[in-house]
Amino acid sequence: MHHSCAAVSLGRVVLDGATYHAKQDTSAGGVARNIAEGIYKIYGNVNLISAVGNDQNGTYIRKLLPEHCASSIITLGNCPTASFSVLLDRKGDCRLVVGDMDAHQAITADWIKSHSQLIQQSPMTVIDANVSESAMETIFEECLRFNKPVFFEPTDMRIAARPFAARNAKLAALAKRAVKFISPNIHELAEIAQALHYPGPVPHKLMDEYATLGELLADVKPLGLFVNETIDHVLVTLGHHGVAVFRRTTATVPFFNPSHQYAPVPEGGGGSGRFYPAPKLARIVNVSGAGDSFTSGFIVAALAGRTEPVCVNVALEAAGCALQARSAVADQYFDRTHPCWANEAGAPYRSLD
Repeated sequence: MHHSCAAVSLGRVVLDGATYHAKQDTSAGGVARNIAEGIYKIYGNVNLISAVGNDQNGTYIRKLLPEHCASSIITLGNCPTASFSVLLDRKGDCRLVVGDMDAHQAITADWIKSHSQLIQQSPMTVIDANVSESAMETIFEECLRFNKPVFFEPTDMRIAARPFAARNAKLAALAKRAVKFISPNIHELAEIAQALHYPGPVPHKLMDEYATLGELLADVKPLGLFVNETIDHVLVTLGHHGVAVFRRTTATVPFFNPSHQYAPVPEGGGGSGRFYPAPKLARIVNVSGAGDSFTSGFIVAALAGRTEPVCVNVALEAAGCALQARSAVADQYFDRTHPCWANEAGAPYRSLD
């Protein structure tokens, strides 16, 4: 996916046909694609099952990953590479998004099945919410067949709950069994909780409307614990504050064993939550890819068998790299000698029990 971003310096944009002066930037996007590029740059190996058009954007996106990672991307002759344009106001707030996402329909059940060997060989499969429901069904079925966990990145609050929505009962049942990791923000978490029939009211405040971190965590905790009853590992990204992790196990239990096999956690029962503060950064260039890079860093550390605090350390470090880069994915991250890997005690965390 390709996206262009135009920053308009006027206080208010009216859809009246007038010409507005703006500063424009273009970069590769797509949540799963961003995560794949981040994993490749931190770890060195990943496969991306996707679709691009036979156009300049498609050629550019293919070049961002080496051929062995991109060989599972189909090139479409009759459809442009998925793209969207974002209009930001002078404060950086999003005012309008227009997109052409038809290329996503080419990621079919058959295309995924033709790459089932990649799912079988990989310790984890990551999906975003843009793929069709039939593609999601197939991914979940294949991952359950090979006993591989799914990491679901909710992408956008409007589509975050798609796999769990009750109108497609088969998909919802598969999602509850296959998805072991999710990384929503508070708005996406609320949507997923509602789809799973959360019994209480959900918050509707925006992140910056919370006066204190304590208030924010008070709203996040019941939602996180509820969703954790269904999904083993719930990583709630809280912007500049940090991240809250909900699991039905303690912080010292790794996510994967030394042979990269997923380590199952006890079914049901009470979960526990921990909040990890994000390090403060003096300079932030672009917030658009921080969550995706957080996910990339977390996955690499989790597959390396590290404990939860170390995984979060690595993930926050990766997010920091993205925040200081112009594009969604940083030019470079860090290697295994970086201190974020060495701190076995991990970042200091606050228990949310």
